[in-house]
Amino acid sequence: DNKPDKPSANLALNATVICSSSYEEPPYWTKAGINDGLLHDAITDDGMHCGWSSAVNANPKQDGATEWIGYDFGKKTTVNTVIVYTARHPVADAFPIDFCVEVSDDGKNWRTVYSKTDEIDLTVSCARTLSFDSVKTRYLRFRGTKLSELSPYGYMMQLSELEVYNIKQDADKTELKAAVERAKAIQTAEYTQ
Repeated sequence: DNKPDKPSANLALNATVICSSSYEEPPYWTKAGINDGLLHDAITDDGMHCGWSSAVNANPKQDGATEWIGYDFGKKTTVNTVIVYTARHPVADAFPIDFCVEVSDDGKNWRTVYSKTDEIDLTVSCARTLSFDSVKTRYLRFRGTKLSELSPYGYMMQLSELEVYNIKQDADKTELKAAVERAKAIQTAEYTQ
């Protein structure tokens, strides 16, 4: 298949979810909740949609604790932007302090394409846009390398949505801009009530 990737499409929507662990409590927390297109404020029939959560009580200590979630695209896919949405509001208390985006051709050997340390603004629940040089990969994951504590459950990670894009040029950023504006609108409406 030599068709180019659509730069404005959220590539995560059709991808297979992979993760280090998952706390399953439908309809709130599910592995499938990470790429269903719903943000943390979307209401389900049974209550609040939350997204994905790593396993509860799996990491009693912060040292060495990591969790990750990502995608198998099924074939090599060009990517260069990830938008990650925090799951809890009004604070991002289950968002990692240090994190990275990693890619792999085989799902075993990973290389880092983006990293951030000391994410200190955990008082604000919002979308974070992570941009990096374009890379063609089959697998992509967002990995928390220093987790936040969510008392009394230990050190863990929770996300509402993890979107992946291939933004080829400024003119192709329509979907990315729409996603960021949607996140800003949610943040403004959610946290001023």
